[in-house]
Amino acid sequence: MLLRCGRLARWGLLSPEDILNVVRCIRRCVTLPIVVDLDLLNNNMFGFNLFPGRTDTKGQLGTAPNTIAPGKRPISSMAPTIVTENGRVKLVTGSPGSQGIPHTLLCVMVNCFDFHMPLQAAVEVPRLSHQWFPDAITFEAPERYPELVKSLQALGHTVVRSGLRPQGAAHSILVEQPNRYLGVADLRRSRHASAAGY
Repeated sequence: MLLRCGRLARWGLLSPEDILNVVRCIRRCVTLPIVVDLDLLNNNMFGFNLFPGRTDTKGQLGTAPNTIAPGKRPISSMAPTIVTENGRVKLVTGSPGSQGIPHTLLCVMVNCFDFHMPLQAAVEVPRLSHQWFPDAITFEAPERYPELVKSLQALGHTVVRSGLRPQGAAHSILVEQPNRYLGVADLRRSRHASAAGY
């Protein structure tokens, strides 16, 4: 099964013998991608802390472990995810989105497994995120859930509408039963995204 979308390539392959989950995302077209021993590298440094010791209001953290230097880690999180149950694959998912990736994947998994939503609905519903800093919950469509927003505000949370860019693009594959796969393309970032398979 193949899921694809524009410059972001997101592959998920399932068969009774093989499981593969790959997310390839080169942040900007101007980067220089280089392949070394089958690892894709690029010269983009936006995933790192550009100004050590300085944290800004946009959530760029000035932490020492994320500075641009050998042995340091980017702030963003690539997290291709394979969920299993009793040793069998149940869900394959992944998303672009830098620091929002873990929240995007969590939303899909909670919707699918805790709220028992069909995969299409679990991927399509508006997402929310809280990245610690800034101290606010970003929500893709707060106007659709006014009671939820009021409840969160009553607990002391600040709720803001997400910016122009949607939260992730969680292309996903659900294993409904052995040899029965359901692929869902997330259309948030591209109306041309598609799922194809067997």
